[in-house]
Amino acid sequence: MAGAPASTGPRTDHAAGRTRRPPPNRVITVAEIRVPPGRANRLRLRRRLEVVERGAVLLEQKMRALRQEEYRLAARAEASGREWGRSAATAEEWSLRAVLLAGQGWLRMADPGSTVEVSVC
Repeated sequence: MAGAPASTGPRTDHAAGRTRRPPPNRVITVAEIRVPPGRANRLRLRRRLEVVERGAVLLEQKMRALRQEEYRLAARAEASGREWGRSAATAEEWSLRAVLLAGQGWLRMADPGSTVEVSVC
């Protein structure tokens, strides 16, 4: 930039030599917060209370919605687990039939680990 002073090197942190103060050991409670008396502050506090109450209502609505979704998904997971179990039992049954009919050699040849070339005309 024109007119800007030339840089004298990297900037230093002025607070680098200072030791940081530890946070206070006491916890401020709601009762300790001092609000000046008066109509304006009372109205401000009422407005803050309304905002907090509205936030609590919204959080409860969200909690109900999430709980319903959790129940729905749990039921769906349980149904999927039952279906998976039935499918696994069916697959085991057909695998046993294949071994009994053709022998283990044919079952090994059907292994998906082996490569197969397919051409479509």
